[in-house]
Amino acid sequence: EAPADPAQSALAGLRLLIVDNSPTHRRALCQYAQRWGLRAAAAESGAQALAWLRQGQAYDLAIIDQCMPEMDGLRLGAEIAKLRGPQSFPLVLLSTLSTGKPAAEPTGAVFAATLAQPIKPAPLREVLLQLVRGPTQPEKKAAPGPKLDSTLAERVPLRILLVDDNP
Repeated sequence: EAPADPAQSALAGLRLLIVDNSPTHRRALCQYAQRWGLRAAAAESGAQALAWLRQGQAYDLAIIDQCMPEMDGLRLGAEIAKLRGPQSFPLVLLSTLSTGKPAAEPTGAVFAATLAQPIKPAPLREVLLQLVRGPTQPEKKAAPGPKLDSTLAERVPLRILLVDDNP
């Protein structure tokens, strides 16, 4: 993982909802969140997360596992959107590679981003920072250089002397 940078302070103090049925994944995500200054609450099921939201608990971001028993991540995202409406916070879906859906495939307007599992800290942090900062201006691409001239050797023949002590 890259060292902390000043941009990371954008995450400090934000409330993060983590929903994953795997205790190992929840623990790892909570450790990342703590390292980045986020205040994390980890729910083991979609029902528990919805109960917290109905009780009025507020969050700035959420990370939701796609494959959970009883209520999968897609359904939970839809329920959060219904419950919160336009006041909903950005949701990140953690997709397993075995689902048959590519990680970059859009999952509808409910999820702001999708990441493939196993999750790596650096890409996750970058996605969270992008969601907090908002969209950035795309990088300007440099003008393409001159194309390779395949007839150059015929038009300008060169003799090259190469000297090296390694045969």
